[in-house]
Amino acid sequence: MTTPHPDADYTRLLREALRLVAWTAFDLWIAAFAIGSNLTMTEVSNIIEAHQTPTQAQYELLALAVGEQLDNNDGEAQAKA
Repeated sequence: MTTPHPDADYTRLLREALRLVAWTAFDLWIAAFAIGSNLTMTEVSNIIEAHQTPTQAQYELLALAVGEQLDNNDGEAQAKA
């Protein structure tokens, strides 16, 4: 996975990814939990709403969770084509 520039707006990047997959913070929390995250729902919501800045490890885990859904959506779109 490509790590964004250190000055990147992690919240904006995560929100854009959530928009692309039509997910809520709850959906992201469930997906992150499924791959081993110990973040609470409150922490995920706070990160998405820009009330908390994620650590690099938190961002990478959340990005991985939503990235898997982006990959799934892309595969479904290709299968329909």
